[in-house]
Amino acid sequence: MNRTEKDALLDVQGLNFDYGSKNVIRNFNLLTTPGVTWLCGANGSGKSTVLKLLGGALEPQSGTRSVAGFDAVLAPLHYRREVFWCGPDALAFEHLTGAEYLAFIASLYPRFHSAALSKHIHGLGLSSQLGVQLGQLSTGTGRKVWLAAALTVGTAVILLDEPFNALDEASKAYLRNHISDQATKTTQCWIIASHESPCENSAVMQRLELSTHTT
Repeated sequence: MNRTEKDALLDVQGLNFDYGSKNVIRNFNLLTTPGVTWLCGANGSGKSTVLKLLGGALEPQSGTRSVAGFDAVLAPLHYRREVFWCGPDALAFEHLTGAEYLAFIASLYPRFHSAALSKHIHGLGLSSQLGVQLGQLSTGTGRKVWLAAALTVGTAVILLDEPFNALDEASKAYLRNHISDQATKTTQCWIIASHESPCENSAVMQRLELSTHTT
């Protein structure tokens, strides 16, 4: 799959990030077009850190990030509206119900696919849980709410960190099927860090070894 600057949605150049005195990410570069990218690497290689940097949850010491032409520093609001990050931990909005959280996300992202939301809620088995506060949900169900938002949000870039963790088999199958469809049909860039292959057919996605994109 050829990645060219002309077609790129996400352009990352020279990212560096340190935790204290420890250099975690060094000179990370990435150019991605619509489709699915499987971010691979050994435990501790910095996959989660990279996704947080791309999602705006962390700020690099140096380097540039742009999505759909919007620079993360020069146009931060536009950048954040084009990127959605789904992390491995619990959602922060414990006081909101699942339905309230999804409505909140819909208000923030102008291309939120409201018409598709019910399909994802059903596919992930969430219908009976949306009235429950997020803080009262199990780890797996809370993750499903976050994933439902990610599948529906409509941003140019979707970042998923270990999305299959804590999911039941039916939800895993639904998510993998959706991601597989996105690999060939999407206008979005999906970057997924996972110990499991995110697509049913590995030939339709790009595999990115983190060590080969840092120096």
